[in-house]
Amino acid sequence: MGVDCRKCKHACMTFDEFYNRCKAQIDEILKKTNTKLEDYKKMIEDIMKLHKKNYKVVILCAKTLSLRVANPENPCQSFECDQFEPK
Repeated sequence: MGVDCRKCKHACMTFDEFYNRCKAQIDEILKKTNTKLEDYKKMIEDIMKLHKKNYKVVILCAKTLSLRVANPENPCQSFECDQFEPK
């Protein structure tokens, strides 16, 4: 069974928390893709909202700069993460 991503020290529950922790890396992505922060934030938040329809847990990982999804109540919808570190 997968672990609960919310208990990982890399987990960010909101885009603002994610941006505050990963500002340098995100700013580099924005520069390379010529994307405005507001547009990037809206895209990420829309993707999170879409996934929340199917998964109980939707977080942004500050270590991998990725979106993680899981459903602790349904092990078939939970995934192992080799970056997991308890808070």
